Amino acid sequence: MISKRLISTQKRPESGTPMTGRDALNYYFESPKTRAAVIATWVIDAAKTASPIRDQADAQAFVAEFVDVDPMFRRRLRTVPGNLSFPVWIECQVDLSQHVFTSTPDTPDHARYINDKIAALASSQPRFDIPPWAFHFVLDVHGVDGIPEGGMLIITHSHHSAVDGMGVAKLCTQILGSAPRTVSSNAPLVEVPTGLQAAREVPAEIGRFVSAFRTHSRAVRDRRKALDAAGSTAPKPVKRPATRFSRNLPPDMTYDQTPFDLGRIRAIKSGFGDVTVNDVMMTAISLALSDYLRELGELPTESLGTSIPMSTRSMNHNEAGNANQIAVVMLSLHTDIADPLARLRAVHASAEEAKNRGTTQTTQLPTNPLFVAPAPLLAVLSKLMRHPKKNPTTALINTMITNLAYVRDPLEFRGAPMVGVFGPLPTAEGIQLAHCIASYGPTMWLSVTSNRALMPDTGRYISLIRGAVDRLEEAARGIVDESDAGERRLAEVARHTA
Repeated sequence: MISKRLISTQKRPESGTPMTGRDALNYYFESPKTRAAVIATWVIDAAKTASPIRDQADAQAFVAEFVDVDPMFRRRLRTVPGNLSFPVWIECQVDLSQHVFTSTPDTPDHARYINDKIAALASSQPRFDIPPWAFHFVLDVHGVDGIPEGGMLIITHSHHSAVDGMGVAKLCTQILGSAPRTVSSNAPLVEVPTGLQAAREVPAEIGRFVSAFRTHSRAVRDRRKALDAAGSTAPKPVKRPATRFSRNLPPDMTYDQTPFDLGRIRAIKSGFGDVTVNDVMMTAISLALSDYLRELGELPTESLGTSIPMSTRSMNHNEAGNANQIAVVMLSLHTDIADPLARLRAVHASAEEAKNRGTTQTTQLPTNPLFVAPAPLLAVLSKLMRHPKKNPTTALINTMITNLAYVRDPLEFRGAPMVGVFGPLPTAEGIQLAHCIASYGPTMWLSVTSNRALMPDTGRYISLIRGAVDRLEEAARGIVDESDAGERRLAEVARHTA
C-alpha cells in the first residue's frame, strides 16, 4: 500500500497557459542580431509629486502595488523537452529585486547616459527562468530636451512573446491612469506536457499545419485569379536597392531620440489636407534618410522602402489569445522624389494602399500557416533559416518605422504628470536602421536605433530629421499663404463686380 505521505510528496504536474504560435515566432526566431525586446520610457515630471522615488525600496514598493493587474508580471516560461510543444507560461513567485532597478546618471551628459542604457537593454539577452519584464527607474534627470528638470524616467523592459507595444501602452494606462486598477483574468490553464505527451500530439499538429497551408495557398491563388479577372494584379514584393543599413554586421546597437511639439506636427498635417500625422513623420524620416545617405555619397537613384505595423485587434477574432496582434506591411518611402510636398503626397498614397492591403490580407485570407505551425517545425526553421548576406545588393525593405499613440486621458505618478513616452524599435539582422514614433499628450517623440559601425553619428541623423520637419512646415505654410492670397483675390474680384 502506498502511504498518504508518499502521495502528498509526489510532484504534481504544473499548469499554465501555452504560448501561442504567433507569439512563439518572437521566441524561436530571436537572436543576438534580432532582439525581441519591447521597451517604453515613461517621462514623469517628478518635481510635482510629494512622494518621489528615492531609492530601490521605494521603487519596489511602487511596483508591488500593481504586479497583480496582469498575468505577465507573475508568469515565467516552462519549456517542453525537445521543443515538442510550445513553452507554457506558469505562475511563479516574483522576487522584485530581480525586476526593479533604480539609478541616477553617473555622467554630466544625462542624454548620453539614457540613450546608452536603452541601447543596452534593447540588446540584452532575455531571461525566461523568471518573468521576462523589468522596470528601471532613472532618477533626477537634468539637461535633456523634453524631460523636465529633475524628472524621472520609468523604463519598462518586456519580451515580445509576452506583450506588444500596444499591450505596454494598455499597462501604462492601468498603472498610471485614474481608473481603479483591475486584475486581468487568466486564460484557462493546461498541464505542462511531458516529452512523451507532446510527441503524441505532433502528428496531429503537423496535419493541422498542412491543412492550414493548403487552405491559405488556395485562398491566395483564388484571390490572384479574381484580381486578374477584374483587370487588376496582386502586388508583388519589390526588391529595393540595398544601403549601408542592409549590411549584416555583428550587433552593436546605438540609440537616440528627440521630442516634437505634437501640435506643430498636426498643424503641418492640416496644411496638406487629407494626410495623417504619421504620413508627415514618415516623410520627415524619408527626407532625412535621403540627406544622410547623400552626404555619404550613397543615395540610390531608386526609391527606398520601409515596413510599418498595423494593429489587428479589431479585425480578427482569432487574435484574442495572442499577446501580439499586429500585421506588418511594406511601402515605398519615395526617396526618388525631390520635392517635399510631392514626396509627402506619394508617401500618403503608398501608406493608404499598404494599409488597405494589410486589412484585406487579415480579414479575407485564412490564418497565416506560420501562426499555426507546430513547435518542432518553428524550432527547426529558426535553425535552418537563411541569414542575410553580409553586403547584399538588394533588400525588401531598407528601414523599419513603427508608431504608437498612448491614451489622451491624464496619466500620472503619485500626482506628478506623465509628460511623454519614447523607446526603441530594435534593429534586426540585415535591417540596421529603425524608427519608433510615440505620442502622448502634447509631445511626440521620434526614436532611432542603428548599428554603431553604420551610424556612429546618431545626433547628425536626428538633426536631419528635425530639419526635414522644418522643410515640411515651410511647405505647408506656403500652401496656406497661397490659399489666403487666392481668397483675397476672389474677394477683390467680388467687390469690384458687386
